[in-house]
Formats: sequence, C-alpha cells, structure tokens
Amino acid sequence: RHDFVAFASDEMELRRRVGLPPFGRLARIITSHPRDQVARESAEAVLLNIQATAETLVMSNVEALGPTPCVLTRLRGQYRYDLLLRTPDTAALSKLLGFMREKGLFRSKAKTTIVDVDPVQMT
Repeated sequence: RHDFVAFASDEMELRRRVGLPPFGRLARIITSHPRDQVARESAEAVLLNIQATAETLVMSNVEALGPTPCVLTRLRGQYRYDLLLRTPDTAALSKLLGFMREKGLFRSKAKTTIVDVDPVQMT
C-alpha cells in the first residue's frame, strides 16, 4: 500500500512492546574465530562474564540472549556467534559494558570480539 505512516506507527508500537530502540537499548556482541568450536565457546565465556557482571553490579533489568550463530555464520574464513543484550535503561547498559571493558571481561580465545550498541543490522 506504500503507507509509510501506518507502517511506522505499527513498527513503533511493536518496538515499544518488546523494548527495542528507541524504547530500550540493545548491544550485540559478536565473537569470531577460524574454528567453529572456539568461536562458540568464546561467546559462551563472554555470556558467563556478562551474567556475573550483571549480578555483581546488581542489574536485574539486563537480559542476555544467546549465544547463537550469526546470520552469516562464516564470513571471511571466520565462524561467528552473537549475543544480544537488551535493557530499558541506557545507563545500565553503559555501566555494564564499561565495567566489562575496563576489567578485560570481553577477552576470550576468540580472534575478534565486536560490541555493537543499538545495531542497525543483524547480519
């Protein structure tokens, strides 16, 4: 129908209900490695660090989803897994990610770890 206003209205209502931006905050964490098992285990290790950090900082409003294989599971010879963090609180997400970066809690056996706040794409 090419009805942008109706589409945007429906999309914003859906985003509000499930806590997606701009009504909530997301962070996508991608681990990659040439070996699939190492990439997956690295994502699991980062997830454990996230859960422990959220508990340490008393953050009950941060939800961690995953890890799951990325949509493009293998890219440029690297297997990729992602985690998704969701929270309604910008300050909580910033505090969690800052603490983890400061303490080196994103480090794992992964060749690379990428943190993307409010990702535009999920590929």
